[in-house]
Amino acid sequence: MVNKKTGRAKMKHKRPEPVVRQEPGKLTIIIYDIPPSLNDWHGMHWAAKTKVKKQWENMLIVLLRGYKRVEKPVVRITYYPDIERRRDKDNMTPKWIMDGLVKSGVIQDDNAKVVDLDWSIGPVVEIGRTEIVIWEGGEGCIPMLR
Repeated sequence: MVNKKTGRAKMKHKRPEPVVRQEPGKLTIIIYDIPPSLNDWHGMHWAAKTKVKKQWENMLIVLLRGYKRVEKPVVRITYYPDIERRRDKDNMTPKWIMDGLVKSGVIQDDNAKVVDLDWSIGPVVEIGRTEIVIWEGGEGCIPMLR
């Protein structure tokens, strides 16, 4: 069932809490939500947009409190939507996520000289989620493949 105002699936049950997993050389963050697309931003009132942006940033700040900075970060973000519809990768820009990672201190800056960033849209799942994987890159680094 889809909420006509937001275009998002109505929840049948409560979303799980976000998860942070740390493995040697790798940090994985799973958030059981997907940030609004650029098309969604376009239709939002400025105050609502600011509120949602702050929620994403603050969530990442709280989740990543105490984690060390990754000096040459490679960031891969995968969005797993919970409803079937056509999506354009360029509309799913990870701006708010990257701003949250910078404000949390896990990455120094989100410009292209500092971070290797890419994102993708995964298959439709029952509970939508965003997966963020961060690891140390550098010269000759081969990005992880899924």
